[in-house]
Formats: sequence, C-alpha cells, structure tokens
Amino acid sequence: LNGVRVRFAPSPTGYLHLGGLRTALFNYLFAKKNNGEFILRIEDTDQSRLVSDATQRLQQDLSWAGIHVDEGPSQPMPDWFAQQPHASYTQSERLPRYSQAAQQLLDNGQAYRCFCSQERLHTLRALAYKEGRPTAYDQHCRHLSHSDVQDKLNQGVDHVVRLAVPNEGATIVEDEVYGGIKFEHSSIDDQVLLKSDGFPTYHLANVVDDHDMRISHVLRGEEWMPSTAKHLLLYKALNYSPPTMAHLPLLVNPDKTKLSKRSGSLFVSQLREQGILSTALANFVVMLGWSPSSAEADDYFDNLDAMAEAFDLRNLNKAAAIVNLDKLHYFNKRHIHAAKPGSLNFDAVLSQLDTMDANLDMSKEQLTTVVATLKDSYDDVTSLAEGMQRIMTRPTDRVAVATPAAAVLASVCKDLPSLKPFQASSIHQMVKARCQEAGLGQKKVLPVLRRVLLGGASGPSIFATMELLGCEECVARLDLCLGQD
Repeated sequence: LNGVRVRFAPSPTGYLHLGGLRTALFNYLFAKKNNGEFILRIEDTDQSRLVSDATQRLQQDLSWAGIHVDEGPSQPMPDWFAQQPHASYTQSERLPRYSQAAQQLLDNGQAYRCFCSQERLHTLRALAYKEGRPTAYDQHCRHLSHSDVQDKLNQGVDHVVRLAVPNEGATIVEDEVYGGIKFEHSSIDDQVLLKSDGFPTYHLANVVDDHDMRISHVLRGEEWMPSTAKHLLLYKALNYSPPTMAHLPLLVNPDKTKLSKRSGSLFVSQLREQGILSTALANFVVMLGWSPSSAEADDYFDNLDAMAEAFDLRNLNKAAAIVNLDKLHYFNKRHIHAAKPGSLNFDAVLSQLDTMDANLDMSKEQLTTVVATLKDSYDDVTSLAEGMQRIMTRPTDRVAVATPAAAVLASVCKDLPSLKPFQASSIHQMVKARCQEAGLGQKKVLPVLRRVLLGGASGPSIFATMELLGCEECVARLDLCLGQD
C-alpha cells in the first residue's frame, strides 16, 4: 500500500492501558509493514478529566514498548501540515479549526444550534428511560426559525452545535474486518459536535483531524463501530474522503466480561514494574485479535520488526480476544530465556534492571555474566533482580549443619582453591568425589551446600552459581558456616 498514514489518538485522562497499547501496536505494525507513518495525536478536549502527566507518561510508555512515533507532540511536523492554520497534534491547540468546521456545517444546513438547557435534556432522558425508549435528543431546536436562533444568540443563550442526521435512509460502514454494517439513520442521535465552551466533541475533532493529517487508515476498537456511522455522515457533510476503517475485536477477561481500564493491574507501567519485558508484552498483545497467516506458524516473535513483517489486516479476528495473563507470563519467560548477551532483548533486561534500582554494585561486564548465568531460572525481571540480590549478597547468619555433611563441606572448602580453572564442571566433580569418600549421596549434601552458600535462595545449579561467585567468595561463605574466621 502507498501513502499509509495511521494514528494513535489517546485521551490524556489516564495512563496507557493494555487495550490502548494494542491499538497503538496494531497501527504501528501496519504502518511499518507498508512503509507508512505512525502519528501520535493527543485528544484532550475533555478538559475536566485531564491527568497532568498523562501525555508525558503515554509517550514514555510507547517508547519503552518499542513503538516509535513518526509525528506527534514531541516530533517535528511535515511542512505540508505545518503550513496549515492551527497545525498541532494536540486538539486543545486547534479550537479555531473545529469552530471553522462547525460553521461550515451550519452554513450548509448539515448542523444546527441547540439551546436546550441541561435541565430539559435531563428530563427528556429520564422520561425516555422510564418509558423504555431510546434516550436520543428529540430535535426540538432543529426546527427553530432563523429569527428565533438569532434572537437567542443576541440574548447570549448558551448553546451547542448538533449534527443534523438525516431522518431517513441508512449509512453502511464498510469495515476491513467485519465487512458492511448497516446503521439506520433513525437510530443515530443528532450528536453534539461543538460544546457551549467552544471545545469540540470527540466526533467533530476526530473527523477534522483525520482529514487534516491525511490519515489513510483508522484501526480502533470494535466499541467505536456505532460512532463510525456518525463519522461517515460528517465526512460526507464536510465533503471529505473517509479513510479505510478496520475495527479490532473486543478484549475480554477470561470470564468473557469486557476488559476495562479498571480491570486489575493492566497499565503498561504496572506491567513493566512487575518485570515484564517490552518485547514479551508486545508479543502477547499482538496475538490479541490477530494471528499469523500460517496455521503452523509459531506465535513467538523476537522483536517488533518480525511482527511488522508478518502483520496483515486480513488476519484480524472477529471474535473477542481473551486476555489471559498466564499467556503473558509464558511469553515473558520465553523472551527472557532466549535473550543472549549482546541481543536487544538482553540489553532490555539490563536496562530494566537498571531502572529498578536493584542495588547491584557491579560493572556492566560483571552484570552481563551474572544475568546470563541466572536468567533461565526466572520468569520475569523483577524475580531475576530479587534472585540476584539474594545470591550475590553474602549470608550473615551461620547455618547449623549435621556432622556428616559438615565434614564434606569442610573438605570442599579446603579443596576449592586448588581447582584450576574454577568452573562449574570441575567444582561438580570435586564435590561428587568428596561425597563418595564420605559415603553420602549428593542429594543429602547439595541442599545443605545451597543453604550455606546462598541462604537457601533458589536459582540455577549450585555449581554454576559457585563459578559465578568465585573461589574466594565461596570459601568465605563456607568458612562463616564452619566457624573458621
């Protein structure tokens, strides 16, 4: 496809949630697959619910997830867009542009001013609800004469601008995933486009921005499908060409209830703090409503480039996608265990450990060695950091050891300095020999050795861990236990 331009348009009323990440990721992958552009737009028209640091956090979360923005609040805009009046990727900075569009609709009879008070609207909705009717606006102000409208404007009566939805006919949404879906105009409300404070509603701003920013494809959640019919009416009324629409299947909990921003710890920042790798999270999210072309294809993707290469809108599913966090932890485990020193995933592990302030006082070279040795024993970076701290911290308490095992440990302690090189295999052979000499099985000695050296901390084989600690540290820890100061 040529000229692909997609956008992710969150509202900064909260932080990036799993559902928002999926929308951003699918748009990003589609853009990369087609050599297109990924635009970040901030839809901040709901001023009463803004969270002060949400925009900054959204950008940080996208960057951490590997989703690189081509155009947005923190990126330079192309000349053709910069030359437009009120060019901005933040909606609150484009209010005159929306007012202009609303005036165009008023001038051509596609919209009208509504002076109904909040009290009247509330009464209408309450009565409709009581009688089991749709709570749509009754078009009371749609039939006001020009002189009545002018009189109210002269009196300074607060008003909104509403879309004049045709009373007859239907609008068909042609969707790349769900096909043609028909919406009768009788079921579409005369939507408010411009509020009394001069701010646009989502519907007007969305359509105007997509037109001005030359958006070619809109990928968003299935829950927006009814709004798409309104948007198509707006595109027609403004004489704009609509973008191609593709609605993504709903995300649901394992009990089939709809996933929401209130569904547990599903914010991106929380998942990161739980030790989830960004590539593992992306791998998990890309499978929520999409699948590879081949039935035999693995669902494991090492990076976003591989995901983009495989991504195809034709493989989007219609059925709701179940968010099973066990699957997320499965992907996280695979990504951590597959990470090799020098790879992007391995560097991501190191970077995440650094942000955790894990108090690991070692050089990058030492850290690389430690992580490479220990990572396969843990399923997330948080557990890895905790395990590293336990293993690399010398126990302070002596461990009571029964006499037979204590004798073996004393022999091991004496022989460790003579091992050249000091490697897991040579340590294993020596410990095995000392156990045989004492007539004790390794199953009776190795748990004690782990408890003495590591305070019982779980992890990789005790011999690999001893190699990691080094001869001097192993001897010091054994001496502590054996009472040899």
